Amino acid sequence: MRTPCAMPRTQFDAWYGEYRRLVLDVLRDYPEVVVFDAAAVLCDRDWCWAERDGKMLYRDRAHLSTEGARIVGEALIELMKGAPSRMLR
Repeated sequence: MRTPCAMPRTQFDAWYGEYRRLVLDVLRDYPEVVVFDAAAVLCDRDWCWAERDGKMLYRDRAHLSTEGARIVGEALIELMKGAPSRMLR
């Protein structure tokens, strides 16, 4: 296993940077849209972690494991707790 079991944040930013810029550029026209950034949950300033506390966060290069999905899901639930509810009509 790689030590640390993580990708350098600079590598992650280079890999996903263009996609993230495109999404944020489009969202400037939709200020009511709230963005959930899973990278903020899985990465710190230096590393994007593939393993945390002995548990794998990814099942492959781009898909979360059950543990990774739980961690991201918990953060998303926290964000949604303060969100206004809207009914579809």
